[in-house]
Amino acid sequence: RCTSPWGSGLTGEGISWAFGCLEQMGESAHNWEEVLKDLRRRGVRRVRIFVTDDLPGLEEAIKKMFPDADWQLHVLHAVRDALNKARRRDREALAEALKKIYRAEMEEEAKGGLGRLRERWGEIYPRIVECPVGVSPSPQAYPTVSVHHEPTGTVD
Repeated sequence: RCTSPWGSGLTGEGISWAFGCLEQMGESAHNWEEVLKDLRRRGVRRVRIFVTDDLPGLEEAIKKMFPDADWQLHVLHAVRDALNKARRRDREALAEALKKIYRAEMEEEAKGGLGRLRERWGEIYPRIVECPVGVSPSPQAYPTVSVHHEPTGTVD
């Protein structure tokens, strides 16, 4: 029985599967690299995108083992990080503004939300609005996979 599942993905045919189960693994680039090597040993040859939290060493290991894969910080973690940097009284309104970006179905809609976020909150929270996902202004600022979670061949 697995007490620490660490990921899932979609095949090109849209079939979901669990990547693996980890027991008491430390969070370092070396350990994540070993996890990704295990994926290779089990037959994974190409990954289009990893969507993860910001665990220490994970992005570095992904770039080393799957250099063609994109990496994106999971929106939940990005928004949580941003809201933790805001005053309590501003969090609800700021969360609503961030939702306009992250729930957008089209890039133009997300860009409009980003513009409104910067206009309303830019002077108060410049670090949040400059980089709303906490990683970089692009490409992570906009969804790179379908917002409807249609099978996209995330794992081949």
